[in-house]
Amino acid sequence: MSAPSSRQTSPHQETFSIEQLTTQALESAQAGDWDRVDACYTARGLGLAAGKVDRTVARRLVAIDEQVRAAILVAQAAISGQLADAAQVA
Repeated sequence: MSAPSSRQTSPHQETFSIEQLTTQALESAQAGDWDRVDACYTARGLGLAAGKVDRTVARRLVAIDEQVRAAILVAQAAISGQLADAAQVA
């Protein structure tokens, strides 16, 4: 028998990878690294398209996604505030 190739992954490894990408997206969002957030979600989307995720994992992903969304809203509010301040100065 031949050894499995590095491209073959178990469902557990795929789930871990998807969760890891989601966690990295959250950490990147909290750091304001929006390009990295985008890259993590793009890679996660490819992983999700390739397989199934059980309900428990999906719930964890949604919970982390909500935290990313909250970080986005904070960043948007900060930018809006800065734009308002700049408009008053101009």
